[in-house]
Amino acid sequence: MKHLLTKNYNDILMILNDFFLKGYTRKSLPEYDSSYKKELFDFACQIFKRGFISQKQNEDPNHLIPLPTILSQTEYISFLQNLNISHVFYFIDENLYEKQSTLKNFLNDKKHLLYKPDESTKSIETVYKWIEVLPNETQLIIVMGGGIILDIVGFIAGLLKIKVYYLPTTLLSSVDAGIGGKTGVNFYPYGKNQIGLFYEAEKLFCVPEYFQTLSQVDIICGLAEAIKHSWIFGEFLNDYESIIKIYQNNSSIEDFYYLISKSIKYKSTIVNLDLYESKDIRTSLNFGHTLAHIIEALAEDHSIQFLPHGIAVAHGLNFIIQSGLVSFSSDHQSMVNIIRDITYKYPIVIKNQISQIQIEKYLVQDKKNEDASQCALSLPSYGQFSLMNSNSVFLSVTKKYPVSLISKLMFEYITSN
Repeated sequence: MKHLLTKNYNDILMILNDFFLKGYTRKSLPEYDSSYKKELFDFACQIFKRGFISQKQNEDPNHLIPLPTILSQTEYISFLQNLNISHVFYFIDENLYEKQSTLKNFLNDKKHLLYKPDESTKSIETVYKWIEVLPNETQLIIVMGGGIILDIVGFIAGLLKIKVYYLPTTLLSSVDAGIGGKTGVNFYPYGKNQIGLFYEAEKLFCVPEYFQTLSQVDIICGLAEAIKHSWIFGEFLNDYESIIKIYQNNSSIEDFYYLISKSIKYKSTIVNLDLYESKDIRTSLNFGHTLAHIIEALAEDHSIQFLPHGIAVAHGLNFIIQSGLVSFSSDHQSMVNIIRDITYKYPIVIKNQISQIQIEKYLVQDKKNEDASQCALSLPSYGQFSLMNSNSVFLSVTKKYPVSLISKLMFEYITSN
């Protein structure tokens, strides 16, 4: 296929780079430069940090995001076999493809692309290449895999305005990336998920049987996000049993069903209140992610060893707790101990010298910030939101601190870990 992006790739990259150099945030009012083509400027405004808030359409208060349908593997393959759509293209996580022979056999005569997930290729260059690969007649895209491939393909579907179905196949993507319509890619050297769109999958599926082939580290990555959700909704006491059983590799399929079902409720409740992240509500889901994104950026710089996203989030949560930026009671200590144990098992390993200035460079690019001197951290109080009522949802979840202070605290955490 062809698209405005593929036809004007270099010009669009130049405009996006200018936006970053000007220090724009999502709340900025971008200034049109006559050296830009107006059509390309408007397009860059739509995808920069998922779009400037000033240009977002008003949210429909009655809109509810689609929720995943939980199926067995047999039911899911049957659904695919009975699709009544002529031109379907499949994007498949290579790890899933190699492990699931039934799925592999189904895809034999289907148009598909295999992708080995890698944060370094979660880029606008990959978006360009995959748009070019898609046949012109494509009516539906089906993507199966973890968060990286879901984010990339969701962005492509949004650009092309093609229907997309998601099958998240990691615990992490099932409780996080698959729900809520956020898509996007990294934009080096400015950080994670800086370019993207809000675009919802028309259908979402979940097949918990696929989780039983995941490595323990992949499962722990999902648990870190599940613990984050449980904190936001004050559900530690209810969720602890399933989480500790999964963490200790002593769980049943029912524990996965429970955790996924609860996480779907948690995330959908937040997203339905703040679809386009234009209020200070959906930012609660960014809890622990500021340091996580910096850890991932430092790994891309080869300053530290690579850590998977969920492990980086666990470090982000541990940093917030350890720094005293949030408070909790002794009743919550058991769940906090899981977070700390994850960070002990998967520490930050420094490869090359790191400076506070290096951390500050990434910190100022955080999408929550309004200016370069203040760092906005997502710090929802324990149980700030509720599945039963929404009386407290309009309390602010972000707090602002001097960038110099937070970069100092993060530098100390990373170098002493």
